[in-house]
Parts: sequence; structure tokens; C-alpha cells
Amino acid sequence: MFFMQHYRIAILGAIDRFNYGDLLFPHIIESALAEQGLDVSFRYFGLVKSDFLHKGGKPTESLNTFYKCCKLREIDVVIVAGGESFGTSWSRLYGFTNRVFLRLSQSRLSRFVSFEKLAIKIVHAQSDFPFIFTRSELGISQPILLNSLGGHHFKKESSPAIDLMIQKLNNIEYVSVRDRDTFAGLQHKGVLHAHLYPDSAILMSEFFSKEKLRHLINQKTTHQKQLQGKPYVFFQLSKYKSGKDLSQVVAQLKIIIDAGYSICLCPIGTAPGHEDHIPLRSINEQLGEASVFIQNPSLWDIMYLISEAKLYIGTSLHGVITAMSFCVPYLAVNKQVKKVQSYLDTWSCEELNKMIDVSEIAQCALKAMQLPVSALETSRSKQIELSRESFKNMKGYFKNNI
Repeated sequence: MFFMQHYRIAILGAIDRFNYGDLLFPHIIESALAEQGLDVSFRYFGLVKSDFLHKGGKPTESLNTFYKCCKLREIDVVIVAGGESFGTSWSRLYGFTNRVFLRLSQSRLSRFVSFEKLAIKIVHAQSDFPFIFTRSELGISQPILLNSLGGHHFKKESSPAIDLMIQKLNNIEYVSVRDRDTFAGLQHKGVLHAHLYPDSAILMSEFFSKEKLRHLINQKTTHQKQLQGKPYVFFQLSKYKSGKDLSQVVAQLKIIIDAGYSICLCPIGTAPGHEDHIPLRSINEQLGEASVFIQNPSLWDIMYLISEAKLYIGTSLHGVITAMSFCVPYLAVNKQVKKVQSYLDTWSCEELNKMIDVSEIAQCALKAMQLPVSALETSRSKQIELSRESFKNMKGYFKNNI
């Protein structure tokens, strides 16, 4: 009789805060590995213990618990879930889970206190970098797989810390990065076994159809009367990427409203360091009844509202990727958000591969909504095919190394 081998998988990442993209990764990894025919069970780990189940996330165990589980051999495979893991720090990541810590680390107190060392002590960190570590560094034998990472211009930057990170990456079993800039930088630095694949979140529409989402959403949240029976544009803006003056944003959105569209103002990240709800609430107050502000949306509410929109506009990379997955046109705002431009350069259809300034929102929005769906479908199909290939690579690695 044939028995399929069972794999106990640890998914580790910044999944202990409410940020749409981070909460997406565990769902995608679960579904993609199940699609590969693997018999798997999962445990989820962040820096801290958390529970965003009511928001569509996965309850997380702490980083310290992760270390203990690995050493007790309760885990067979470690998957780092994705995101900007190359360019982050312990203090920055912990600050996203603790508002007081973040504020103190950005205050004058930082001149006298090493908040990086403090964060390392608080989370019991056992590696030089968050989410970038080797088996020998942690004293474990389990394979480590990096999924859909980004966040560093390795080709343009050099430092002892980068050299150390490159050394570690050369000793990690599987390294998948999501944009050409990161990939070229790793190649330049000598990480020749890295793979370039789309962000795995592109698969969401394959696993979560609109019909399935209708059973997961909060009907009260997503079916407000302002959005019923009228085409709408989904608009998102991070507090830290919007600037202090929102008057020009409001003026541009009014032009879209005058063209016959409602505006859905929906926060994608409300964790410290993101706080989309703050500028979006202010915009809603200025636009009045022609817009609707979505309070406390879940992961599923956000995905559904983007999938049903005529256009996505925002600063969020995973807002853009959600639109790509459901073949909804998209506009990325704020040219300073390098990770979004890097992703567009790598995977976007030609018509939508440039980020725009606030002053261009209305003109570009009305043009984007006229784009033939075939252009969006070509980009989507290519990304989905390649993302599945990445998980196929992982499957082969499981069987060969455990």
C-alpha cells in the first residue's frame, strides 16, 4: 500500500499585523502547495503572537516558539512567506506590531537607545536579519525556502551587512524573488541560484473566485448602497506615502466622480507604519456622498472590492497585484515607492507599467478604464504560469531533501 509523505510546514513572515499583502501569503502558499498534491499541515509564525482570524489572517505563534519548534524537529520545512524581507530590520518590523515602540524609535530617544538591539532582545532573535537565516545559523536541519521576496537594490548598494546577507543567501536552499531589479542585484553579488518569479499572490483569483469571496466577505461592509448599481473606482493611499496636503487628490477624484463613477476608499494596511485609514477618512469627509469609506475591512472584503472595481488606484503593491489577478486595470501612485515600480517594470502590461503623480490621476484613470481586457489577461496568464512553476520547484525540493 502507498502512503503519501506528510510534511509539517512553518510559514514565517510579517503576518502578525494587519497589512493586506502580508496576510495574503499564508493563504496562497497553503493553496498552491495543496494544488501540487502534497500532504501538508501548517503552523504560522510572526515576530509576536497574534490573532487576525476575524480579519481573514492566520493566528501566529511567536518567533521564539518557532525556534523551539524547529529544534524539537516539529517542523519539516520552513517557508519565509514573502514581502520586503531583504531591506528590513528587527526594530522596524517589531515597530509595525507595537505602536508605542515605533513612535519611540522615531523620537529623539533613538539618539541614546539602540532600538535595534532592544527589538532583538524583545523577540529573542537568533539571526542577524529578520527572515534571512541559514540552517547552521539556527542549528537546525530543516530546509529553508524563500518565497516572493523583494526589497533591496543589491546591485547599487554595498556594505558589510549586505555582504553578510549575500553569504547567508548562498547557503539557503531556495531563493525566489519577485522583481527584475532584486534578481539582477543578487546575480551581480553572486547569488546565482536565485529564481525570478512573480509574487505568489498573483494566484489569488485561481484559489478565491468571486463566487467564493461572496461567502467570505462581510455583506454589510461590501454592499453599501453607494456601491450598488454604479461603477466604482477602488482608491487606497498610505498615510506615509500620501503627503500632508490631500486637496489635489480630492480634486482629481472629483473629476472621476463627475465622469459617472463612485469612489470606494478602502484601507489596505492599518498597522503602525501604514495607517491608510487616516488619509482615506479625510478624503471621504471632503468628497461626501459620492464616496464610501470602508471601515475595518477584512482581507476578503479588500480582495472582493478590488475584483469588482472598474479600476484600482493606490500606493499598495498588493493592491496592484490583486487588480492584476482579477484583470482589473490599475494605476500605481507615488513614484517614490520603488518596490511597486520594480514590479511593474518586471510584470505589468505595457500600457500600465508607469507610476503616476497625483496630478495625473483623473486623466490616467479615465484612459486606463478603456484598456482592452486582453492586455490584462496576457500579463495575468504569464504570471500565474510562472508562479505555479515556482511552487512546483518547491515540491521537488521537499521530496529530494527531507
